[in-house]
Amino acid sequence: MKMTLSELSSELGAQFYGDGNVGINDTAGLNNAKSGFLSFISHKKHYHYLSNTEASAVLLRPDDLSYCNTNAIVVPNPYHSLRF
Repeated sequence: MKMTLSELSSELGAQFYGDGNVGINDTAGLNNAKSGFLSFISHKKHYHYLSNTEASAVLLRPDDLSYCNTNAIVVPNPYHSLRF
């Protein structure tokens, strides 16, 4: 099911940063994600993937936002939120 970043953030009750109209239609790990994919980061040891991901958006904690170079949804627990 395709959703926009704005719709997904609303479903999660979270704030998005970036283009709210970007389409999300699948999920993948940071290092495998492509355009249209949502990914997540739950540990700082993966920051090197975050800076190079091709994901259209990433679920992340507030402290991780400054490391993100793409659209983001800020949530308290990215892994838990991915299971929406």
